[in-house]
Amino acid sequence: MDNSQQSFIKDTLDAASKLLPPSSQKMREDFEKNLRALLEAQLRQMDLVSKEEFNANLQLVSRLTDRVAQLEQKVDALKKD
Repeated sequence: MDNSQQSFIKDTLDAASKLLPPSSQKMREDFEKNLRALLEAQLRQMDLVSKEEFNANLQLVSRLTDRVAQLEQKVDALKKD
């Protein structure tokens, strides 16, 4: 899991634990442990990519789109000859 996913899990656990009464420390710890496992499993199933990986793929798609346009122009020029 990347840092943004870990941060999301920590922030969610912190917010959820504040909903429990402070006097029930053991229940709070069990709740956090179980919720963490649930969130991690759900995030793994979502097959998410990091923002860096997304941006790299976006740049690749942009370059490939430009290259395809260039090749289409060459093909059109060859057809005219």
